[in-house]
Amino acid sequence: MLPLIKEFRLNQKLTSYLKLILVVIILAAAIVPVAPSRAHAFYGTGNGTEQNPYIITTAAMLDGIRTNPNAYYKLGANIQLTDRTWNPIANFSGVFDGNGYTISGLTINQPLSMNVGFFGNLMATGIVRNVRLMDVNIIGNRNVGSVTGTSFGQISNVFASGSVEALGEGTYDYASGLVGC
Repeated sequence: MLPLIKEFRLNQKLTSYLKLILVVIILAAAIVPVAPSRAHAFYGTGNGTEQNPYIITTAAMLDGIRTNPNAYYKLGANIQLTDRTWNPIANFSGVFDGNGYTISGLTINQPLSMNVGFFGNLMATGIVRNVRLMDVNIIGNRNVGSVTGTSFGQISNVFASGSVEALGEGTYDYASGLVGC
């Protein structure tokens, strides 16, 4: 019976040590601040700040905005989107400066969706400026615009040409050249 008692005491000590280790891990996780995720790893120049915005020169980089929609972006070249169908960037709260460049061939075909545009929603802190959207072809259901479907942010010095259409059948099916609603 003596070996059984020793084994029981050993298991109790092991269990106590495991509990202590678990408590230490939980406390460490609660105390140590978690660094913001850089998993989006936007490639190119800049670091996404106001002083050093991400510079966008390709369609793939433009699409990369959706991975970090609260950063600062600036176009560094004209962008052609004629070879792809665009999905709106859902909730943009950063700054997008077109830097006088043009995005052309923006095509969105989402007849059942609302808040349809280059940006689906421009949030209150979102800013879009100094850009031309040429030859857009945008179809949505409600709140459809070339720049954004719905805007609570700021839009300045922006020009758009092309077609914007809301296919909804209700009273509040807004469509506009720049901002749906």
